[in-house]
Amino acid sequence: MADERARAFDGFLTAELEPWLAVKEGERAKIAQRSYILAGAAVLFAIAMALALSTSTEIQFALFAGGFIGIAGTALALWPLSSWGKTFKADLFSRIFRWFGYEYSPDAPVTLMEPLRQCGILPGYDKRHLEDHVWGEIDRARFELADCKLVEEHRDSKGRTSETTVFHGLIGYFTFAKPFQGRTVLHTDHGTIFNALGGMGRDGERVALEDPKFENVFEVYSTDQVEARYLLTPAFMERLLAMRDRLGGRMQAAFLDEKLYLSVHLGKDHFRNPSVFTRVDDPQKVERLVSPILFIASAVRILKLNQETRV
Repeated sequence: MADERARAFDGFLTAELEPWLAVKEGERAKIAQRSYILAGAAVLFAIAMALALSTSTEIQFALFAGGFIGIAGTALALWPLSSWGKTFKADLFSRIFRWFGYEYSPDAPVTLMEPLRQCGILPGYDKRHLEDHVWGEIDRARFELADCKLVEEHRDSKGRTSETTVFHGLIGYFTFAKPFQGRTVLHTDHGTIFNALGGMGRDGERVALEDPKFENVFEVYSTDQVEARYLLTPAFMERLLAMRDRLGGRMQAAFLDEKLYLSVHLGKDHFRNPSVFTRVDDPQKVERLVSPILFIASAVRILKLNQETRV
């Protein structure tokens, strides 16, 4: 890990986390062993039931009953391991985020979504799931972030329901040092025809900018054309593109209430979940969990969010 903060984290990992992880691995191994034994017993019982039923009932019903018993039994057998994993993750993340000087909660407030929905940088949905709420301050720039998953439900002509994930990634905000009053929104650019149709009903007017690379990525709408250009200087547009490249997802943004709101569709959680089906005391696995956390400080640095700069 190249960053100075990341190198400093190695000392914390060796001195404090590794001894704690060794204890937790002992706990995990005992629970996993019991869970695997019970899951195996559930599968064997399901097979035995299916064979017994197949001699007196239709084979399809026997297979269905055996399969149901096997799946339900395995799920119940693995529940203690899954439950332990949730507690372990919350404890591990709290320790890591606390070292970086941030606060952490496994649950995230729904209110964090509302400004992003108000600005139209989150899609419509039927189900939502928010987790891994992180907040704090870096060089006078306050932030609040969370993982978010939004799902849309569809019903076909036969009444069957299916689900589509319409957003899965990172949401939140950073405070912005430059003062502003209006609302400026950066939507993902979809092409000329789609933009003309998609712009209908959006607050403000379309802002034409002089950076063709930026225009190819974002379509900008604002309630104040002059303020939008004051916020989106050529240098800041370059920094936003660098941020988008760093995250590797479909990023949208909005300037509202002295904050820069972000939604980044990654197709996965930004803050990774540690697996409880393999050893949890592997230092390399912990380091991989740290990489997304380093993004928080790099966002402030890349975007210069703590500076009331004219560029």
